[in-house]
Amino acid sequence: MNGENSVRIALVGTGAMGRKYAEMLSSGKAARAELAAVCVRSEASYEWAKRELPGVRTARSMEELFAEPDDYDAVLIALPHKAHREAALRAFALKKHVLCEKPVSAAIGEALQMQRAAEEAGVQYGIIFQQRTFPCYRKLKELLSQGTIGRLVRASYASSQYYRTPWYHKSGSWRSSWEGEGGGALINQAQHPLDIFQWLVGMPGEVYAKITFGKYNDFLVEDEAHLLMEYENGMHGDFFFTTGEGVPVNRLELTGTKGKLMLDGERLICFSHEDMEEYGSRVRVNSREELKIRQQEISLEKAENAYEKVITNFVSAILDGAPLLVPGSQGINSLILTNAAYLSAYKKEPVAIPPSPEEYEEFLRVVTARENEKKRFG
Repeated sequence: MNGENSVRIALVGTGAMGRKYAEMLSSGKAARAELAAVCVRSEASYEWAKRELPGVRTARSMEELFAEPDDYDAVLIALPHKAHREAALRAFALKKHVLCEKPVSAAIGEALQMQRAAEEAGVQYGIIFQQRTFPCYRKLKELLSQGTIGRLVRASYASSQYYRTPWYHKSGSWRSSWEGEGGGALINQAQHPLDIFQWLVGMPGEVYAKITFGKYNDFLVEDEAHLLMEYENGMHGDFFFTTGEGVPVNRLELTGTKGKLMLDGERLICFSHEDMEEYGSRVRVNSREELKIRQQEISLEKAENAYEKVITNFVSAILDGAPLLVPGSQGINSLILTNAAYLSAYKKEPVAIPPSPEEYEEFLRVVTARENEKKRFG
């Protein structure tokens, strides 16, 4: 550690998000964090780093970066997610702390390997799910923990806010493919809402998924998915996600025995009433004739500086022992749900949580082979 009051960070990956992190760190926007090194893979990125990051060590490969580890304390991984495991395992072998972009990996087996390596190294290992800092979701978490709507009986999430054009899907050779990305919308854009969903209501016992592969695009991965989740306590979850619709929707409904929390865009409404089990046993009417439902719109702060908060939290975990916003052991959950959904759609049956890593690897092998065959023969 370069002194007790700062963490020196090496950045691996200088795509759009990587450059955003580089600017954030080099300009001092993340408290007690400094950019010590950056790993670049292209000549254009090398020239950019030399021009925009004076005084920051520039490595031309991961081999070069990890060969001289004494000038940094932690590694921030902003690579395409199929490259996350290699970078993370190299960092953990050197006992470096790691902050990794979502998703952790493309497959549960790789993610579990990363988690074990972090535990063996005894370092901090966090995943970047910056939406957990958003006031709307933090307020929902608070209200649930207070028992505001009683016992949860149903959770429903519908998202169409991440529309993607055919140009986007073709903007990188690795995008929207089994071989390059390990899937489509679920493994990419849906990771944030899936993380929020399970953070608020927990992980189900099983998932049944209906997935539309190439509904809006000419590829073999999905651009729309519908997940039905069953919980051990009897609660049901419903998660719908699409990247093909024009109207942006982000609607989350959490229903309990004493009310409902409804988030629609930036509007949060709390409905409260008498516990329905008590109401049902008390009244002598057919329906809600005697049920008093109260409605309150809850004011929310504006979401700001989410990525800066994630990095500042990571630094606090290293220097102060603060709890990580999203530790690796939790950051894997959205990937578990995704892998289970893919298997379920493939097998046309519910899949238990967590899915078998070996079975999922075989599934990936089969669908990747089909994709490559399509590329060869059209």
